[in-house]
Amino acid sequence: MKVRLGYPDRLLVVDGKTIYLFKKRLYSAPLEEIKKWVCGKEALLPPALKEVAADVVNVLESLQKPGNYDSGVSKAAVT
Repeated sequence: MKVRLGYPDRLLVVDGKTIYLFKKRLYSAPLEEIKKWVCGKEALLPPALKEVAADVVNVLESLQKPGNYDSGVSKAAVT
């Protein structure tokens, strides 16, 4: 599954188990590191990814809740 989140100054893409952030340069990290950071554990993430880590986890959790899918197509921006 691919999820794209747009911000005024950056673009975030969740592509499977990898997160990509475009903010003047490209940052990437495994999804597991993002989840660790949000849970309060130590994680190797650049500051730019730490800023959006909670958004990533919130969006992915909301997409996994029942009722967010209609005929297999998400109501959120999933491609």
